[in-house]
Amino acid sequence: MHKILAHFVSNISKMLIARWINELTIQLLTIKFFIMKRKLLISLVSIVAILIYWQTGSAHNLLLNGKAKSLSATVRGARQLAWTSPKPGDTYYDGDSAVFRWTSENIDSILIAAKGKHDNRYFFLTVKGNPGADHPELAPVAAAQGYFGLRIPTDVSADTLAFYLFDASDATFHTVVQPIYLKDSILSVSGQKFEQLAKTPPMGWNSWNKFGCNVNEKLIIEIADAMVSSGMKNAGYKYIIIDDCWQGGRHKNGEIFADKKRFPHGMKYLANYIHSKGLKFGIYSDAGTQTCQGRPGGRGHEYQDARTYARWGVDYLKYDWCHTSTQNAKASYTAMRDALYAAGRPVVFSICDWGLFKPWKWAGKIGNLWRTTGDIQDNWNSVLAILNKQKNLYKYAGPGHWNDPDMLEVGNGGMTTTEDKAHFSLWAMLAAPLIAGNDLRNMTHETLKILTNKEIIALDQDPLGKQAFRYRDIDGYEIWIKELANNEKAVCLLNMSDEVKDVRVDFNVLLKADVNYSDPYKLANYRVRDLWEHKYLKLNKKGIVFVKMPPHSVKVYRFIKK
Repeated sequence: MHKILAHFVSNISKMLIARWINELTIQLLTIKFFIMKRKLLISLVSIVAILIYWQTGSAHNLLLNGKAKSLSATVRGARQLAWTSPKPGDTYYDGDSAVFRWTSENIDSILIAAKGKHDNRYFFLTVKGNPGADHPELAPVAAAQGYFGLRIPTDVSADTLAFYLFDASDATFHTVVQPIYLKDSILSVSGQKFEQLAKTPPMGWNSWNKFGCNVNEKLIIEIADAMVSSGMKNAGYKYIIIDDCWQGGRHKNGEIFADKKRFPHGMKYLANYIHSKGLKFGIYSDAGTQTCQGRPGGRGHEYQDARTYARWGVDYLKYDWCHTSTQNAKASYTAMRDALYAAGRPVVFSICDWGLFKPWKWAGKIGNLWRTTGDIQDNWNSVLAILNKQKNLYKYAGPGHWNDPDMLEVGNGGMTTTEDKAHFSLWAMLAAPLIAGNDLRNMTHETLKILTNKEIIALDQDPLGKQAFRYRDIDGYEIWIKELANNEKAVCLLNMSDEVKDVRVDFNVLLKADVNYSDPYKLANYRVRDLWEHKYLKLNKKGIVFVKMPPHSVKVYRFIKK
């Protein structure tokens, strides 16, 4: 009985002490003359943080049984903000950053509580002026009216992040109704990509290589018309992708809008037109604060932009990497992936970090394709330089996740017809996205024949989804081999040099060659077809032919089962 009574008295004492601390906190918060000046305001918030920390010592003051306790229960009279959380886009955590939103224009300070079993810390930030000046370790990543993003220190091991916003107009704290649960966060609802997309490499057209920043509504409509009338749609091309410079800015609420002079009817109108042609609509943005051409980027607006894109009818998003400062690539692209999924519209997600962070090692669960190099240029040396960087990446490609050596330069005039054929053939062997970049309205007959060679396209779109590997590299002469469905194969002979080469081709050896150099195939069970001449070869019993290859040319063969 004495123990029970002692325990009861102890609990009552703790409750009285806690109440006294709460009352003291209320008094401190209601002394408005303390916050008339910045220094005194910071001192006040610091005192409150210390008191809360001293009172709890663990994650029990504002979190009870895993549920958030309203700050108004701790500080009487503190009204809550009009808050829409936990809708995706209002508050989220992407691994090293948090972004949240409020509805009051008067918020000028934030108290962040990082709470866990072994780590309870509080940080104070100034929103207006220079965000994060009081705590530089909390580097802000985005700031706009009603939005704020920050980086969480890497040494914070917390289970939750709670945000208390200080309103200078009435000297009160406002609490976010739902904190971010780092272990079971809002992102867990949408932490995946759309798995049924891009089962074969995407095919389409992008504006950048030919038109750069000179894009407008009239051009895009004419390109869509030309894709259909030229036969490219029938050949498999379906995405019309507007690259950089379509953006006009952001509204006061942060919503992105199109350049009204270039796109007077807006993006929804354009998407509807493209869809009416049986095609799909693609768009461009950037993981940083700005795009590469200085238009508004997506950083801090991922969920908001994803909802806008879904409303417009976007089917494909290319996401660039300019103006990203110290951002983590995987975290940034994961945030956009989750935003797209949360928006509910299936969107092919094209990661464009130029291969800087080796996305082939981590992007398979995030995007549908990822750039492996910097931008392609319209010349032969650029094609060869990019090709060389693909030689060891074949094991990372497959249905729904593709290496992207960048868009096609076929038909843009910087290369000969022979070089364009080689460029197109090699990209097909690599199971690369076939994204044309020329003016579809004014193609030569030779360019159209290259882009619509259905036998070459079939290699690219083969359902097995294997990327070619480099089998041989001798003195400017290479052999690339690609495994196909139905136990078939394709072989591409490449003369990279500036000289004519006479080469001996042993189809028995090439048929058996694979990554391990030991396929048990027999040539007698196959026919060999030349995919540019569109005819079968007449082989001798040894299966050997001699081929004269002009400079910068290819020969592409397919082993087809009898």
